[in-house]
Amino acid sequence: MINVAAQGLGNIIEADVVKADSMKAMLLGFRVQLTTAAKELAVEKNLKTETFSVIYDLVDLVKQEVDKLTSPLIIEEITGKIKVVTIFRQEKNKFIVGGKVLSGKIENKSKFKVWRGEEFLTVGLLKTLQADKQNVNEVVEGQECGLELEVKEKIETGDLLEFYHEIKKKK
Repeated sequence: MINVAAQGLGNIIEADVVKADSMKAMLLGFRVQLTTAAKELAVEKNLKTETFSVIYDLVDLVKQEVDKLTSPLIIEEITGKIKVVTIFRQEKNKFIVGGKVLSGKIENKSKFKVWRGEEFLTVGLLKTLQADKQNVNEVVEGQECGLELEVKEKIETGDLLEFYHEIKKKK
């Protein structure tokens, strides 16, 4: 949330610095200066201060600061699905499985969700992808492949792995 703590005319003085510091705010000025005492106090209190002669520069800074405060909207775009056909090896948090691509394409180093029937189990990361015993960057619908998965829950034959990319968008 952004609040304008104060606005006024004239140069930025010590009282403005004290008020901004008490509110953990930034001091922004347009076509004004900080007095020497205000500058020294702002440095002492480690308070961010900026003055601008071009209004668009001030607006750009405010937009950047707002972007820092708001978390981006994360959209999951499903890229493909694999049905687990066989489990080759299982270690703690690591599975080597064989599967068949049911739809889309699977890209190496992708994130995935594990589904058992209609039940969502967990998420994981595809560490290595193989087709015909060769490391590959992607496999497509209809192909069989081997996968090294980093995942906390146990993978079973018949599980559905839903691969996705996260797209971050500003709110």
